[in-house]
Amino acid sequence: MNDSTRRIILVISLAIIVLAIYWLSHPTDSSTSLDQSSLNSHTGNANAVAGATSIPSQGQNSTFQNDSTTPLFSPKTTYISDPARIASKALQYTRAPELNGITGAINTYGAPITLEGLRGKVVLLDFMTYSCINCIRTFPALSAWYSTYKDQGLVVIGVHTPEFQFEKEYDNVAAAVQQYHLLFPIVLDNNMAVWNAYHNRYWPHQFLIDEDGFIRYDHIGEGGDTDTDVMIRKLLEEAGSAPNNQTATIITNAPSPDETNVMLMSPETYTGSDRNPGIGSAKSNCASNTCTYEDASSHQRDVIYLNGTWDQENEYLQYAGSEVGYLSLAYQADAINAVLSTDQGTFETEVLLDGKPLTSSVAGKDIIFHDGLSYVNATMSRLYELTNHDFAAHEITLITKNPNFRINSFTFG
Repeated sequence: MNDSTRRIILVISLAIIVLAIYWLSHPTDSSTSLDQSSLNSHTGNANAVAGATSIPSQGQNSTFQNDSTTPLFSPKTTYISDPARIASKALQYTRAPELNGITGAINTYGAPITLEGLRGKVVLLDFMTYSCINCIRTFPALSAWYSTYKDQGLVVIGVHTPEFQFEKEYDNVAAAVQQYHLLFPIVLDNNMAVWNAYHNRYWPHQFLIDEDGFIRYDHIGEGGDTDTDVMIRKLLEEAGSAPNNQTATIITNAPSPDETNVMLMSPETYTGSDRNPGIGSAKSNCASNTCTYEDASSHQRDVIYLNGTWDQENEYLQYAGSEVGYLSLAYQADAINAVLSTDQGTFETEVLLDGKPLTSSVAGKDIIFHDGLSYVNATMSRLYELTNHDFAAHEITLITKNPNFRINSFTFG
């Protein structure tokens, strides 16, 4: 074998080694997207990772502080891809799908945000939607983790996947971000692209992603904050950024749920035709989706009863009468919230509890009082807390003659 042949063989061998290292650290995308009814699971090829993409900037949140000494979107130290480490993880864990299909972002100041670009960081993804009471109650924990660990290498990203059409509006989401003082990045998943890529079915749902881009932990729903905090610290240590002795202080206004009460609590009740099992009132004079309803003499729990003329669309009920009408719902819980939308304009509606105006002792934080009556003033599309009381059976009634009145759902607890 002459020297020329040896050189050719050496070059080919080096090329094969380089390609092998690149393949191990840049797997191809073979993740599977499922629709909303699919099972929540980390299935598919553990090596799969989607290609990195940038998201369009659609505004900035003025409360966001990007400390230039602790950059959010690049590792504090140089990330070193270890093919052997990655190959070992690929046998145990699922590669986190990339944030493809994002339609906008808040708190990013126009910077592209991709999981591939965050290699070396620990990433906490939280699927949320701003009118969801369960999501709202996790916001303090997310903010605590962000403020405690952002300087040690944690990136918190809210994936805002809307439940209702009005939650697709950038301005509505931005207003909610301001309302709840959320300082971490939030990406808008209006087409459910990321939701489907993660096989998700729940709000909220948290995923912890390690320095190499693998899903190491997930948690569905509220609670589990201690376990999540422990895992965050473990992954930070693995990434070589030992967290300090300070753990996240999570302050929540929500009381610890009584398991018996949770089992007896009324379920979320939707008003739109897509997910409402049926209105309890008799209806007549229907034209398309608009009917005149006559209230029944007795009410079953967890069934909506109407009086007056109402338009029932896929996602909501809207008042369509010229005279005063009302909506009633008997429920069992320690609080009731209403998701009200103001797409047609703002409105004020009278609120009764068990046929009487609310008192300050049972009124939710969004109730206002004047002339001895209790009202809720809907100024933007969001969740409104109507009552807050001991766990018991009650009936809520909303009285209106405003054509802007639109309600999407009731939630409890």
